[in-house]
Amino acid sequence: MKATSARLQQNAWQDWLLWARATAEHHPDGQSANQPVIDMLATDRGEFLSFALVSAHKD
Repeated sequence: MKATSARLQQNAWQDWLLWARATAEHHPDGQSANQPVIDMLATDRGEFLSFALVSAHKD
């Protein structure tokens, strides 16, 4: 497999944080289950955590 492109998704940590907060609100015991992730993302603020978008093709 050969990667043809790769990049970080811009502001992905904010999307991840929004998702973690939304699922915490709408799931029984979601706040306690998601709080470590929420804290981690809020502290990191995109410095180290993000999402990568990678395209590849199989030879």
